[in-house]
Amino acid sequence: MPLERSAQANLTLEPNAPLTRRGRANRGSIASVKKPRYTCSVTVPVACSNCGALNDADFRNCIRCAARIGPNATEAPGRHSMPVTRPPYRTGPKTEALLGLWPAESLPVAKALLTLTTAVYGLQVLLAYQNERSLGTLLSGGGVVDALRSGAMISLPTLVQMEPWRLLSACFVHFGLLHIGMNMLGLVNLCRLLEPAIGSVRLLIVYVVTGILSFGGSLAYYSFTHQPSPTAGASGAIFGLMGAILGFMFRRKDQRWKEWLGKTVAYSVLFGFAVGGVNNAAHLSGLVAGALFGWLVGLDAPRPSTLWQRVFAVVCALAVLAALVLARLSNLPELLPGLG
Repeated sequence: MPLERSAQANLTLEPNAPLTRRGRANRGSIASVKKPRYTCSVTVPVACSNCGALNDADFRNCIRCAARIGPNATEAPGRHSMPVTRPPYRTGPKTEALLGLWPAESLPVAKALLTLTTAVYGLQVLLAYQNERSLGTLLSGGGVVDALRSGAMISLPTLVQMEPWRLLSACFVHFGLLHIGMNMLGLVNLCRLLEPAIGSVRLLIVYVVTGILSFGGSLAYYSFTHQPSPTAGASGAIFGLMGAILGFMFRRKDQRWKEWLGKTVAYSVLFGFAVGGVNNAAHLSGLVAGALFGWLVGLDAPRPSTLWQRVFAVVCALAVLAALVLARLSNLPELLPGLG
């Protein structure tokens, strides 16, 4: 009887006895041959409790994510394996509910960012429409002055020193319906991958920090080239999320980072250079900052967030609200002539 073959099992065939003939058979007939008896030792892999990758039973670290296995490994579904010890409880961002109410799989931070950004644009359009009642105002979000009143930034060191909160408030302001639509689509798609992986607390931190650093890089670039211009949009922070995914996969030795770099990241960067009027300095700054952040939390992500991370996330949330309020109370747009 043939043995079943499995790509996951290592079979070691050891025949116990050689084939024998019972005697001389009749001429023209087939000799009776005794069937061999075989023993096989089957080593069935176990699944990593962190990423689900299959590993040999004697491996100590997962071949995909480098997490410890063995005592912490779970049995591969549908297979009989060596006895393993399961962890007494699950750990990781997927089980850490934001404020004890919303798990990371439900994307609470992504939904909050989407809601806040949409509300800021809606208020921007409403105020602009009161001054100019036209369909163009609804599509463009008003002029530069309307964007500055909502929190946009001008890449001049002097102005940023006067109102540094615009480095953050500019992440929630957009120049038109198409601008905000594309950015929010990218935000949701990236958060579907990243928020369950690193948790809602870390996602909020990386979004706010990379958003600030992206406009900081933009400020440095335009100060060096002496080409100040109004700038705003969530794309710098979104590139930060894209970079965080890249750094996260690279740190965990997930080979998909090559495909992510070659397709998603490269295409997005090239698209920015191909289209005019794009702040590529902010994109690249956010991408680099996000990759560094993803590399730092790559091995820490399976564990719930720490106390200082939760405190810092609260500070980030309060900073966002404060920046938007201060931008609304500012009289800077009225002090800058020639803006339309």
